[in-house]
Amino acid sequence: MGPPPSEIGSVHRRARAGAFLGHFDCIHEQYGSRFMLDDNVVLGGDLGWDDDLDGPIRLPDRWVDAWRGLRGGEGGWIYDAVANRMLRGLTKPAQRRADRFICKLKDFTLVSVEMVGVEPIPGVMRLDDDVNFLPVLPSHHFGLLLTIAPKQN
Repeated sequence: MGPPPSEIGSVHRRARAGAFLGHFDCIHEQYGSRFMLDDNVVLGGDLGWDDDLDGPIRLPDRWVDAWRGLRGGEGGWIYDAVANRMLRGLTKPAQRRADRFICKLKDFTLVSVEMVGVEPIPGVMRLDDDVNFLPVLPSHHFGLLLTIAPKQN
């Protein structure tokens, strides 16, 4: 059973991950103890963070990047011109990790995080500018699926 609607919140995309985390600090100050997500927060999506330009993401105490927490330094490239054959020949950056799950969990634990949409759609091809047939995947970047579970007492 998931949280009731009163315990679910959302934010619009921000330019930097720090703004996401700061948003929750502001909400807590505004609503105080009525803000139910204070101890259990999962932010997921495009944080607009580029490790090459912005450096490693720095998180406040009790916050964790789910991919790093569960998989350490094992890639996590959601935009990957090497692994995603649909992107072959593009001049855009080869590997980026814009989508992330940033979590602060008191009553839950991270179970797994995996990439989805990594396989080509069977029977669907596209023709690139150099007249090469390339497979078509669900998106130009891979998705992420996070699983969390209540902590066992």
